[in-house]
Amino acid sequence: MTAQLVLMIAGLALVWACGAANREDTRPGFFGLAQWLLLVVLASAATSSLLHGDPIGAPVLAATVILAFPWFVARRWLIPRGHWRASWWLVRSSMWTWHDDNRGGALVAAAWAAIHAGAPPRALRFVEARCERSDCGAAHLLATGLVAAARGDLEGARRWMTSLCEFEGPATPRMARRLAVQWIAAEATTRGAWSRVAALADDRDADAATILLATVARRLGGTGPRPSDAELERAWSRAPSRQRLRALVDRALHHSEPVDAADPPHATPLEADPHRCALLAHAALVASPSPTARGLADACAAWDRVLGDAGFVDTARRRAAVLGARVDPPEALSAGIQADLVTLVRATGLELGEGARGDGETLVRVRRALHQRLLDELEIVADALASRVRARRILAMHEEWREYLAVRGAFARAVAMTGPELQRLGYAIVNPPVCALAVWLWNDRRNRVHAHQMFRWLLREAELAEDTEAIALHRRNVECG
Repeated sequence: MTAQLVLMIAGLALVWACGAANREDTRPGFFGLAQWLLLVVLASAATSSLLHGDPIGAPVLAATVILAFPWFVARRWLIPRGHWRASWWLVRSSMWTWHDDNRGGALVAAAWAAIHAGAPPRALRFVEARCERSDCGAAHLLATGLVAAARGDLEGARRWMTSLCEFEGPATPRMARRLAVQWIAAEATTRGAWSRVAALADDRDADAATILLATVARRLGGTGPRPSDAELERAWSRAPSRQRLRALVDRALHHSEPVDAADPPHATPLEADPHRCALLAHAALVASPSPTARGLADACAAWDRVLGDAGFVDTARRRAAVLGARVDPPEALSAGIQADLVTLVRATGLELGEGARGDGETLVRVRRALHQRLLDELEIVADALASRVRARRILAMHEEWREYLAVRGAFARAVAMTGPELQRLGYAIVNPPVCALAVWLWNDRRNRVHAHQMFRWLLREAELAEDTEAIALHRRNVECG
């Protein structure tokens, strides 16, 4: 009996090792076939032992079932109870759910269990340390996002999760992307970002719970066609753990469609002094919690009237001469207004869009200065990445991805704030360093999962910027796999 027990324990250890040994270059899976062959042999031996009244058959059969379905067992029993070490160890051998990225899947399981355990610092450090030195694939982005959320960095967690959802192809475990979509939907629901939740309804990895949240979002946020009561009830009946979401569904059912209010009348300013009117418009714009492009255009137009008033300009220049000032007052006032409005736009993220033919001089100058500042900021971020890549200073993979997201985020903000005018100029700045990073990851560091996604992003942006040379280059890079 002792020899039989030793053989079975050795067989179970070999089953776990086969799952942990799976790598990308072994897909569709020599180790996977070997693992399941061993499981079948062990299950048969354990069953035979039970039929012959041997007590060691029961624990061996139980261990065989656990190792056959490690993710199911971890998700149902270990993760909800906060057993982060056991979750990590068990999912490390997951073959069919996490494929060749079970290193990342194990970190996801550990991070998720740590959140259920109250986010103990030791568990979070455990996940972070393995993310830093691990060669796991895209799933570690989900683990990094979960750790960021556990530490209270929800903005960072949203960046990690969103970037994971953009991965394409078989390199990304489907489970990682599915969990990221669920997290994004749940987190956006908690802060009432209904448009973000509704956008996930057609995602290929949206589960029944995500579809329910998207349906509720369409009802509460007025995004897309308004769902009927019957549609809400159907979506609720299909969702798992639906009783927890009943209060949200009831809120949506009792939500009445808002009635469009008529636009308030615009009062004509009583002030005859254009300078005073401009000051009031400027002050109202700065004091507004959510300034609009229309409000900015109105303030700029008011200042154009001031600077175009010959009486105001003459009076200002005479006063400057009396005081001995060496600057031209209208030019100094225009420069101060421009700097103040550009700072306001940058601080609030106001999207100015493209210029129109009827724009006044002040608005044109503000837009031009904003373009220059955004390009300067983009060059600083891109140059820092390019310098590090040239110096071959290696970072952990999730830190490499963080720097890529920083460059990409600066580019996206610049284009969003100014419109397609900045697309070509901005792409010419970010393309060389990001391409160099992706080539370095692909050729020297053999991290083709992340490099491939960088090439895909560069190709999409090259098509938007209509850069034919970059399009041809990155199409070849993407076709490399």
